[in-house]
Amino acid sequence: MCPAHATGKPLDPREIVLKSGEVMAATASHARGGKVSPPLSVDSEITISANSLFERITSEEIWACTSCKACDEICPVNIEILDKILDMRRYLSLMESDFPAELGNAYRAMENQGNPWGMSQSDRGEWAKDLDVTVLDPGAAFNHEYLYWVGCAGSFDDKNKKVTQSMAKLLKRAGIDVAILGPSEMCTGDSARRSGNEYLFQMLAMPNIEMLNGMGVRKIITQCPHCFNTLANEYPQFGGTYEVIHHSQLLEHLIDSGKLDISDATLEERITYHDSCYLGRHNDVYMAPRNVVASIKGVDVVEMPRNGTKGMCCGAGGARMWMEETIGTKVNDERAAEAISTGASRVATACPFCYIMLDDGVKGAGKEENEVKVADISIHLLDAIENGERIRAAGAAPLSAPVAGE
Repeated sequence: MCPAHATGKPLDPREIVLKSGEVMAATASHARGGKVSPPLSVDSEITISANSLFERITSEEIWACTSCKACDEICPVNIEILDKILDMRRYLSLMESDFPAELGNAYRAMENQGNPWGMSQSDRGEWAKDLDVTVLDPGAAFNHEYLYWVGCAGSFDDKNKKVTQSMAKLLKRAGIDVAILGPSEMCTGDSARRSGNEYLFQMLAMPNIEMLNGMGVRKIITQCPHCFNTLANEYPQFGGTYEVIHHSQLLEHLIDSGKLDISDATLEERITYHDSCYLGRHNDVYMAPRNVVASIKGVDVVEMPRNGTKGMCCGAGGARMWMEETIGTKVNDERAAEAISTGASRVATACPFCYIMLDDGVKGAGKEENEVKVADISIHLLDAIENGERIRAAGAAPLSAPVAGE
């Protein structure tokens, strides 16, 4: 199940657990009775000389992990392997400074610019300059229904700016009262925490929480599952408790309640949805994005062979977004090939990292956008609504201009 292992990387989650057991058994003088039972597979010729896991586990194994949680999901005895890998990353990152060089660039960018892209914070709200979007002053009281947490990708990445703009237009159509923080919003710190840099994560999280609490924010919309997971599940550890909703869940609710009119939305195309690990396995949101896509008239929805709880990672989670992939097949190339094999003309995502990785993979496989269009569910939905409006307008228009005097 491990996407790193399946594409030829040195990581094997099962071996991480067994090697941990070997080191425990070899260095267990502190344990009651002075010993710990070793795993059944221990080779007697393997010697362990130090009380350190890294006698048996290499840093290459640890950094290959995409934190997709497939190993935890599939483990028949519910061993939480990902937590162990992240703890090891924390030691490597903070105690040994043993992390990939490219990750150092992301760390510096998060520390100095407040986002891993290394872009100026003053450009965070640029995507909204032609749209009717309220940008808040961080000192003002929050008087809107929702805060739209755009995230770093939605603010700075050219592909994902289109997602943010599409969402803003859909929220406007549905009459939802939202506002954004613009330059005051900082990275939630997901990539820092997933790569073991707990110090940097807390350095980013604390000012965000202080600002949100000071403004009185209660409800947050986010289009990034990594922001969603961090805001909903990790900020409460530091006193930041909010009602966080992913844009797929909100769109599903708006469609079901009739607030977002999709009666004319139509696309005569085949579409497949790619599960985001942080939306699916980490937060059990599987059906909301599928229901949004399936609500479009005319679409033929197909599933990839690996989907739902057994979905294949795009390769960008666990801060892998900021690291080079040099061993084996690229994870996103393998997943893109799987998406193309369905014969779909559109691939739907619900995560900015998935969007970038799958779009790169599909283009790397030689498919142009007019053959296979990769985009977020909000873009596909807005395309369908606007397409339906064009069809209706064309049907309502007279076939020819009346002749004068008739």
